[in-house]
Amino acid sequence: MKTVIGFLMVGVVCAQLSTAQAATEVLRFSANNSFLNANSNDPVTGNSTSVGVVRVLGEPGGPEYRLFYLISNFETGLFLLGSGLIDAQDFQVNPQRGSLFVDINTVTLDTQVGDLPENGIIDVEWEGTGVQRQSGSVFLQRDFVLGIAAGTDVTNPAEITGSVFGTPLVDPFGDIRILHSGTIIITRQ
Repeated sequence: MKTVIGFLMVGVVCAQLSTAQAATEVLRFSANNSFLNANSNDPVTGNSTSVGVVRVLGEPGGPEYRLFYLISNFETGLFLLGSGLIDAQDFQVNPQRGSLFVDINTVTLDTQVGDLPENGIIDVEWEGTGVQRQSGSVFLQRDFVLGIAAGTDVTNPAEITGSVFGTPLVDPFGDIRILHSGTIIITRQ
């Protein structure tokens, strides 16, 4: 999952910078940004559920809290996707634990695919099982673009409990990730 998030982050940055005229672009991330994710695959219904929360520091006016959810089942054609900013009181996090309690029907979504359910409650708890510190960098080269992502983070795999839209998560897995520092450098040749 961390690899997917890393490639997604680099992909988003590359897409945004594809129209830039400068030869080199540098993005620096503020310290202590938090990423939490919870995933569940229900073998009975075939539904896959993912919930993620990101706390981004360094924005004018204080931290921002963004919620993402995805519920899908390719056999039945189910596809629900949404994201939007939530209030600080809906989400708590530290390197050892996190909690989310929000009614999605009270959130102004900036992305929404599919109808919102009547029961819009997302209630998830993360309890860390062991902190791992990581530092390093990743190089990505495609055509005439070179990308370097470097940083230091703390990742804590978590035991997860909760429900999404009234449906309990089945054997959920995920983690708590705190980015202490990060830099992405994109060079267009």
